Amino acid sequence: MPQRPPRILIVDLNFFARFPTLCVGYLVAVLRRAGYEVEILSPLAFGVPSVVREKVEGPLDHLERRISYSTRAWIDPPRRMLSRLRSGWRRRPDQRIVEELGRSLSRSPDLVLISTYLERYPLCVQICEAARKRGVPVLLGGASFNYPEVAEFWSRIPGLNAVVGSEVEEYLPQLVDTAITGGDLTQYPGVVVPGGAAGPPPTPLARLDDVPFPDFSDFPWDLYPNRIIPAITGRGCGWAACKFCHDVHTVNGRTFRSRSVDNVLDELAEQSNRHASKSFNLLDIKLNSDLDMWDGLIGGMQERVPGAQWIGTVHVGNRGRNGLSRDELFAAREAGFVRTTFGLESGSQRVLDSIDKGCDLEGNAEFLSNASDAGISVRTTVFHGWPGETAEDLEKTNDYLLVNAKHIDRVRPNRFNVRPGTRFHNEYMQDPTAWPGISNIEFDWEVGTASYDYAPMVTADYRRAMRRFLGVIYEINRKPLKDDAQQFDGLM
Repeated sequence: MPQRPPRILIVDLNFFARFPTLCVGYLVAVLRRAGYEVEILSPLAFGVPSVVREKVEGPLDHLERRISYSTRAWIDPPRRMLSRLRSGWRRRPDQRIVEELGRSLSRSPDLVLISTYLERYPLCVQICEAARKRGVPVLLGGASFNYPEVAEFWSRIPGLNAVVGSEVEEYLPQLVDTAITGGDLTQYPGVVVPGGAAGPPPTPLARLDDVPFPDFSDFPWDLYPNRIIPAITGRGCGWAACKFCHDVHTVNGRTFRSRSVDNVLDELAEQSNRHASKSFNLLDIKLNSDLDMWDGLIGGMQERVPGAQWIGTVHVGNRGRNGLSRDELFAAREAGFVRTTFGLESGSQRVLDSIDKGCDLEGNAEFLSNASDAGISVRTTVFHGWPGETAEDLEKTNDYLLVNAKHIDRVRPNRFNVRPGTRFHNEYMQDPTAWPGISNIEFDWEVGTASYDYAPMVTADYRRAMRRFLGVIYEINRKPLKDDAQQFDGLM
């Protein structure tokens, strides 16, 4: 009798998306092209809801954020306790996933692949234990596992055969075969095995056009609020200089590489036909990194997918053409570009220069006005607590948001966090005295983030600026999105 092909169970632990997980789609496509049988365990398919990133905010949302961002001494201990309780509750293993995993393992897969964010460590422990009891090897990967400390910590999970922190499309079949047969996994780039032994350093995947189009056929399309197709035109970021940015150091973000315009448009047309949708979320770190690609999307989208609507993240740089002039934004909207997000980060030029953002406040304001006039829904991110930021800087952000509020549909605030491998982290480790006010940095390698103290945030004038900061954001986030962008709400 002919031997059956190996069976691979892929466990998708991305709870944040309300559309198929792009990296899993690539894994499925590569494995099926190589002749493997593939099953996907997608939590949404059996009742585990996706996490809503953003929404029209109400008073309770504002109150919760006020408590979360407060720096008053008396509120810190109970807030930390509540934060730990909430974090533990959110990270607890959902028994529906555990039960479904048992059913999937009963079908005797030869290998389990786990795609996960770092928040899912407790669930990954249970998955590895269940697979170990059945003698099934497990490989685990995700965006942040190219950090040695993170990979080494996770590699200690009992029952786990290896952590993989690299772009594996070129050698995934060989990696899978080696795991199934019990061979030496450290021959592959970016692999860390129990005990800490590691393979060669991973190198960025260069020939992106050679990767097959993602296979999303197993995802629960009928359960998504809208049929949104994810895609990516390139990996990495064409700017890649912001000192706080973690994304450009993760598995897919290292160095910028672009696909060809024809290859991307061919994929969008094919996925549109496969899944009966013309709505696309382009997940590039910076969609206008390659201006030939940006121009090609604007010029070719409606020809290849008539009626297409699409969203993506842009960088409003001030060093040469950025593709975001008034005429170009109107042309992008005509091509179906209905929503975008960009990193404003601060309304203080001094802070923007300190983080090496490569933009200026005047250019950002011009972009906001032009995008809004073109009918493009704009979301932006801002953060506070950058080392060196003062109450005066934060008040400048407040003023800037107020002046431009009519052009902004959503603001995502964040507290600055020290992430491993970033330019800030490297510079701080070389000379902590260059960043006065920040101290006691301690990393938690399970989740890849750090706790720290920043002295200016506890002063009375900074707290006043913070109250106003949160109030301005709340007023903006109370607004509904523009009609054409409604189906993309909560996806950025």
